[in-house]
Amino acid sequence: MGALAVVVASCGGGGGSTATTVLPSPDATRLAGRTDAETAAAVSAVRFTTASDVVIARASALPVGVGAAYIGGTHQSPILLSGRTTVPGATLVELKRLGAFHAHIVGGAAIATSVDAQLRKAGLAVDRIGGDDPVAAAADVAASAGAPNVGVAPGAGHTVVLAPVADARYALVAGPLVFGQQWPVLLTEHGALPDPTRVALGQLAVAHVVVLGDESVIARVVTDALAAMGLSVERIAGPTPAAVAVALIALDERVGLPAATSVDVVASSAPADALVAGPHAGPGSPILLCAAVGDCGPETLGWLAANRATVARVVVVGRRSAVSGAAEAALDAAAR
Repeated sequence: MGALAVVVASCGGGGGSTATTVLPSPDATRLAGRTDAETAAAVSAVRFTTASDVVIARASALPVGVGAAYIGGTHQSPILLSGRTTVPGATLVELKRLGAFHAHIVGGAAIATSVDAQLRKAGLAVDRIGGDDPVAAAADVAASAGAPNVGVAPGAGHTVVLAPVADARYALVAGPLVFGQQWPVLLTEHGALPDPTRVALGQLAVAHVVVLGDESVIARVVTDALAAMGLSVERIAGPTPAAVAVALIALDERVGLPAATSVDVVASSAPADALVAGPHAGPGSPILLCAAVGDCGPETLGWLAANRATVARVVVVGRRSAVSGAAEAALDAAAR
């Protein structure tokens, strides 16, 4: 693997301080900063030369915001992070570098209106999508660009991803598909399809639902309810987010995406890293999970070993406190 690339920002306690950003190289094999916001800026810097629009989310406000990659894909924009009351310096610097002029804030009270004011002062138009309830917020994000914007799976019609509200990681590992294929994320309880999700399925003229997780994650009663609505259902089975991340790669190939030549690896314990990686990964570059700080687990390491002939690059997204140097070395060894 190549040299580490890190965004370094010197930000004061307020978001309006001046920051200096060292941009990562395009072939960086770890994208990380001292904070979640700096990591998001590092990811944006290698993926986007410019962007008129950006998505703003709050790392600690998941699962509100798990569908942010859908807005990013609609506008071809990165996901950057905010605090509760201020915009971090690294985010402001990246907004300026991108030349962005429109910010889409995902979420309600978890991001204070002072953030809107700060973004407007920086010269951006601001709108908000979604509120404080994760299920309703996901439905609002899915509807934000209208039914015609919802992507179509080959031979299946307008398609959405259905993930469990109880664990944001299932939705986040689908970020590259959500971004690239424009399949919005909707959320469900384990044993009941919530009303906001049911309404959104009808309003968006959805024909096909990709369900993430096995029956221990989303019960059969939910898929039966979908079938009773006349929808086709495809379950991406797996008892853990890491297993589903691997299983999604086969779905990539079934919808005609190129074989994975690069993968982004994030810590299962760091969902903010998975959130911002969604727009970075793109076609042919899925997200995989590390189960523990020092051990990426059999699903991820096994898939890399089995596909080492085609995988040319592994990018760790996140700090060493989340994915250790030893774990990174094991990823490298598996992929060689």
